[in-house]
Amino acid sequence: MKGFEPSTLCLGSRCATAALHPLTTAIIIHQNADKVKKAMTKPRVLIVYDEPNICAVWQRTLGSEGYVVDAAADETQALEKLQHAEYGLILLDLCMEPVSGLDVLRAVRQQNRETVVIAFTGHGLLKNAVEALHLGVFDYIFKPVTPEVARQPVREGLHHRKQIVGQQHIVEKRGTLRQIPVNSELGASLAFRPGAQQRFIYSGKLVIDRHRREATFEGRPIALTTTEFNILLELVLAAPHPVHPQNLAHEAMGYDYEDVQARDLVKWHIYHLRQKIETNPSEPQYIKNVRYKGYLWVGH
Repeated sequence: MKGFEPSTLCLGSRCATAALHPLTTAIIIHQNADKVKKAMTKPRVLIVYDEPNICAVWQRTLGSEGYVVDAAADETQALEKLQHAEYGLILLDLCMEPVSGLDVLRAVRQQNRETVVIAFTGHGLLKNAVEALHLGVFDYIFKPVTPEVARQPVREGLHHRKQIVGQQHIVEKRGTLRQIPVNSELGASLAFRPGAQQRFIYSGKLVIDRHRREATFEGRPIALTTTEFNILLELVLAAPHPVHPQNLAHEAMGYDYEDVQARDLVKWHIYHLRQKIETNPSEPQYIKNVRYKGYLWVGH
């Protein structure tokens, strides 16, 4: 066709000269730029685990979800990777040797306090999980764990990360919940009754969306972990009756523990919930302790 200049089109290592229409060339350039942009905006996940075979399985599984996944075998590798890339989420094994996962977590927190961390720990190492919560992990999962089991916590952790770096954008996306009249007569008439399966559960200033597993308090979204959402839901459903920590551990987390272990495990989740809901967490108005009984949600 007259008027067209030959253009060089490269595919991998092979290049061919062809007469391309200028509009076609522009479309190809735009498509390639769009692909590069999408690749750069893919969520980055770092797996810190000292077993290469397990890391490889996680990389394949989470890579198929559209994430860019890197692996580190120890603290040194993890910190080096964090210096050269920004990760939205870290999957961290607390049972590593000779440097423990808790030491790695402390080092990571000194370098970057915003990255979301999900920790793996053994059932016999409950103290590690509790200490990890104290150090600000987003959530933890008891081993053995498969990548399939962790997919949902990873999604929620990355969603939480988006809330941290772009709160306003997330608020706009959640306009539906923000527009719900939480203090209206309609809200009161739709208050949850045992056995009902309404999508929205209203309790005073709190609105829980069971379908989207989201909650707002006083019209603002609450960034909850999977466990925190489950505990809050259990407390609201049980109100006005308190829930014992053993029941919370079983119903919200699927764990059966003795009384002391359950209390140690649940109290940190309650601590974080109060930080997100209460005006003065040291004097809670909504999530109260009932001696010898457990925790009570007081929505009104």
